[in-house]
Amino acid sequence: MLFRRWLFTGFDGIFGDDADGEIMLALLAHWDWVFAGAAGWADPSFFYPERGTLGYTDSMFLYGLAHAALRAMGFDIFSAFMVAMAALAGIGFFGFLRLARRHFGMARPAAAMGAALFVFANMTAVGLIHAQIYCAMLLPLVCDLALTAWGERRPRRAIAFAAAAGLLHGLIFLTAFQTAWFFTFLLLLCASLYPAVFGLARGREMLRDVMNKSGRLAGYAAGFAVGAVPFLLLYLPVLLSGRHRELAEVLSNAPDARDIINVTTGNWMWGDLLRHAGITGRLNRPAWEVDRGFTPAVFMMLLATMAMLFAGRRRTDSPAATDRWLLLLGLGALLSWLVQLDYFGIRPWAAVWALVPGAGAIRYTFRSQIVANLFVSLVVARGFAWLWVLAREHRQKAALVVVTAFVVLLEQVNIDWPATISRRATKAWIDAVPALPPGCRVFYLVPRAEPVDKEGWIHQADAMLLSQARGIPTVNGYSSWLPDHWALEEPAKPGYAAAVRDWAQRNGITDGLCGVEPRRGRWTVGLP
Repeated sequence: MLFRRWLFTGFDGIFGDDADGEIMLALLAHWDWVFAGAAGWADPSFFYPERGTLGYTDSMFLYGLAHAALRAMGFDIFSAFMVAMAALAGIGFFGFLRLARRHFGMARPAAAMGAALFVFANMTAVGLIHAQIYCAMLLPLVCDLALTAWGERRPRRAIAFAAAAGLLHGLIFLTAFQTAWFFTFLLLLCASLYPAVFGLARGREMLRDVMNKSGRLAGYAAGFAVGAVPFLLLYLPVLLSGRHRELAEVLSNAPDARDIINVTTGNWMWGDLLRHAGITGRLNRPAWEVDRGFTPAVFMMLLATMAMLFAGRRRTDSPAATDRWLLLLGLGALLSWLVQLDYFGIRPWAAVWALVPGAGAIRYTFRSQIVANLFVSLVVARGFAWLWVLAREHRQKAALVVVTAFVVLLEQVNIDWPATISRRATKAWIDAVPALPPGCRVFYLVPRAEPVDKEGWIHQADAMLLSQARGIPTVNGYSSWLPDHWALEEPAKPGYAAAVRDWAQRNGITDGLCGVEPRRGRWTVGLP
């Protein structure tokens, strides 16, 4: 489903678009240079000569590590990226399978259904225009390592597993900040709900268990610190510079209640029907950001399963204890959505934005869905486990189970998403750009670069990708944050040439600066 445009186009369809897709490829190519010893890890070649600009966006460390290894095997920039994404899909699927079977006691068919919903969800297809969200495929592995550490009787092995879980958690922060932040936030929500689900007495017992297993917590914290230290070194200077998202901007991009089943008009099964119901395709809504709802059958399965879990919460046998954990995860996932909504002018997310460290860097809160889907897929898998039991007990109902599973999987198909760019076409225009003229060492986009009607950030992405592909610094660039005194966003605007000259003079790079029109393969020597 997700990989069809790559697999069935001769490996030509690469996740992303002419803007975000090219920026992703440029960031991965940066890590190729880093691991080759030719670049500083925090200093990609765009926004030259500004330092530490990797901290203006997701740093993509784990992606870059895999990408560099694949490049060393002979893959090009594009294929290495897609092979790494395919590997993430495999890790997510089998990691979820192991988590559901080993720690939640699910049968293989139900666990496989949950894994498919986690890895190949409609919301994931929509979100892959920002491919860093797929780092969520590593979260089942973090959970598995942590739960294995918790249950391990041998202290040294337990601490080793805990340290590995913490390290991976920290490195996800260094790779895709929002994925790691939302995962941590959801865990905190679940912890706050623990007494309500398990009772105060069990809550006190859990605290005693935590104290008795302090070595495991110390191992997790130590592993997390190893991953988090480079994250802090990269992003603290950006935070301390005062860069953050204003609350009004965050709330203007927040979901409303209908968005919980907003699956885009491109969803094969539900898109048109929900458009007529006023749920998908609404005007003046943040594109790609609130279209991350659960498909309707999955959402109904979630609510039905949680109702059954709630009804059986007072049982004390072992399966019921596991079910209470699933109820807790489901409540946490729903609460992560509910705190984003508007309640007669009151937005609970305003408190999160003000009080929770890191929330000020989150612009699009509904990206939490990609992480919440891990918890939801576990709950829905439990619902399918009940259906499998019914199918065994009442063979005449087996067809119903098969049809339900088929509908749930089929409704994940989205005919519009994920968006892709052409590997062949992108590689062709890069290869067509001639070698750098003599005396040139840094480049800028020429004013009114063709095609003039393209948005400025698309031109900036061209410059970033060309810069990393050729190993030539550029003063251009695009990211979540921009350098101080940098005003080069729109090459088509009248003041652009003056902004290039101002940046060059401020930074002492007027000598050796040349212009390029990437899609025309033309160089201009000297300042504009």
